[in-house]
Amino acid sequence: MKLYDAPGPNPLVVRLFIHERGGLEFDAETVDIMNLANRGLQYRQQVNPRGEVPALVVLEDGQLITEITAICEYLDEIAKGGKSLFGATPEERAITRMWTRRVYLEICHPLVSWFRNGADTVDFYRGNRIPVPEAQLSKSAKVL
Repeated sequence: MKLYDAPGPNPLVVRLFIHERGGLEFDAETVDIMNLANRGLQYRQQVNPRGEVPALVVLEDGQLITEITAICEYLDEIAKGGKSLFGATPEERAITRMWTRRVYLEICHPLVSWFRNGADTVDFYRGNRIPVPEAQLSKSAKVL
């Protein structure tokens, strides 16, 4: 496995999970997001067409896993030893998924949308946005 990492909040979640979970081995490569390496053609063609980090490539078959919850759930299932951080029973896993979704909808998504659509951030990403709904500008963002 190979984890494409970066100094940012989403990759930090995966790194913290890996640290707490234990029993995992893989290669890691840091992506220079401050110079938009993740938005460049090479990264999008060779790693993740959406230009996002973190990204986990399962080397056995080259399958790409993105999105922090999916990456963490996968790592939790394949870890050797230790205790699952998602729960040992269907009920525990359901409660974990419920709270993960609530935190995303009520805290993370509004915060990230506010940050990504700020005037300085819009200018930073100008010409480097990947055309997905999340990349759309809010009404309050300045457009040149």
